[in-house]
Amino acid sequence: PAPPPAVTAGDAAAPTAAPAATFARPPDAQPPATILSLDPRMEAYEQFRSHYDTARFEEALPFARRVVELSEADPKRDHELPIAYNNLGATQYELGDYKAAEASYVKSLEILEASQGISSRKLIVPLAGLGAVYAATDQHLLAVQLLDRALAAVEQRFSDQPRIRAEIEETLAGAFDAIGRYKEAEALWIRI
Repeated sequence: PAPPPAVTAGDAAAPTAAPAATFARPPDAQPPATILSLDPRMEAYEQFRSHYDTARFEEALPFARRVVELSEADPKRDHELPIAYNNLGATQYELGDYKAAEASYVKSLEILEASQGISSRKLIVPLAGLGAVYAATDQHLLAVQLLDRALAAVEQRFSDQPRIRAEIEETLAGAFDAIGRYKEAEALWIRI
């Protein structure tokens, strides 16, 4: 939404005791002050976040795509591109478009592994996201590989973040169940 217009002294109501001519508005020498718009990428991100956080995924999708486009177009924002792909993948996943979500998470992983190496903590989100996609599409062996890797990274770097670990463990336990690795699944279910 557009910001409210700035209020100037000339816009204020005149006190009743003063003569009207005293408060006449001077001719406009300059256009009214406006607030500069935000960076278009940030505007798109804020719209995405607003829709995504309220589970309005259909409405969030075009904004997630726009953030990716703007991040790809600006070489100063290349470090933000994997995050943009993760957000796009999460939105596509929520909409059940697993093929597109897979492509988004794979793109994020490729960028991060090329720039950060294979042990960066930044890999946790795309690994877990891609693992969830594979679990949702009954590719449980692939899901286990990726979720195991994400869980190992979480345990090394975020042992104080039980929510993140629990989310990954829940998906991993389901994948273990699906491929008949019940003992490993049970151990995770107990931890959760």
